[in-house]
Amino acid sequence: MIFLQVLVCGFIALAARAEDGVECYDKCIIYDTITVDGKNADVPKDKAECSNSTKTNCAAGESCKIYKLEVSGNRNGTANETNSVKIEARVSNCGSVASDTYCENTKISDEIDVMYNEHELESPKETCGDARDCTADCLTMEVSGARSVAMTTLLSVVLLVGQVF
Repeated sequence: MIFLQVLVCGFIALAARAEDGVECYDKCIIYDTITVDGKNADVPKDKAECSNSTKTNCAAGESCKIYKLEVSGNRNGTANETNSVKIEARVSNCGSVASDTYCENTKISDEIDVMYNEHELESPKETCGDARDCTADCLTMEVSGARSVAMTTLLSVVLLVGQVF
């Protein structure tokens, strides 16, 4: 019974925190893969994670929008060569559950800059999609909601067992 009381108190604390808005990296881009001329390239550390300066609490009624982004284009290399670059990434921003992504009809907003070696790609082809309206544990930047479903299922089982005993 004490376990159940502790569990209920934890949920009350979480509900109070939820009123402040969900934590989200706003306008953050994480590069998952970079391919240059068909070969994998290292993802720079500053592109592999979000900066704490982008961490925020979304306003009431907003969720953390997390979605996939793919950009391909050319960049001028050394000795007048042109390299073909493809970047697969994840993007997040705060927005209302119904809208407000930087991904409109699979086209990424001009407000999001995808850079490679400090240069913006020339004539980029951009697609985005798989938007997720995240309302909990959003700082993991997971596009799929599978983790949330698993946590909800686990919580339901714990509460059911608590009622039986």
